[in-house]
Amino acid sequence: MVVAIDGPAGSGKSTIAALLAKRLGYFFLNSGLMYRSVTLKALNNKVPNEEQAIIAIARSTRWDIHDGVLFIDGEFPDSRLHSDKVDQYVSIVSAIPLLREIINKRIKQISLHNDLVVEGRDMTSIVFSDSKYRFYLDASVASRAARRFKQGISDLDIKELTASIQERDRADKNKNTGSLQIANGVLVIDTSLLTIEEVCAKVLESIQGQDELPTRSI
Repeated sequence: MVVAIDGPAGSGKSTIAALLAKRLGYFFLNSGLMYRSVTLKALNNKVPNEEQAIIAIARSTRWDIHDGVLFIDGEFPDSRLHSDKVDQYVSIVSAIPLLREIINKRIKQISLHNDLVVEGRDMTSIVFSDSKYRFYLDASVASRAARRFKQGISDLDIKELTASIQERDRADKNKNTGSLQIANGVLVIDTSLLTIEEVCAKVLESIQGQDELPTRSI
């Protein structure tokens, strides 16, 4: 079984997906970390704009789930994956069609052997478009910038974070492949004014109470 969650940066996808996976007893898979790991490697090798080099990096990277956590090349992902520099380049890197094919194929392989709660940008629209349980978490730009600022992992101020998120949204929604979109049949939840527990409760209620989810918003 796969529970797929999409949404823009800072909408609470990772936090909600991780909590949901724990409560359901499923594995949690953050697809964004896979793109971020390739981006970080590309930056470290000074090739963030070289498509062929990025593809080679992706093909040599190993992603595995251990104890419900995604490991990258056998290591636990750390805060470097969420640096401002990675934020700046990850949308560019993740827009490469062949890279998306490589990562989406790996995600599909993982799903063959695990019940998953998986989150990203195109999990509900492309990778698991046939899943019964698909959710799109949204939130205002202001609330997303505030959440990012409170995390304390960015060197940007609120104004700069807001601009960065707006640019990230623009890039994610205008990708030629794997763009951020609200797919037919998903449940849209605005998390701007909701607590983590409230969002999780809404998702669990839908999973446990319905077989088919029409497109609607909460």
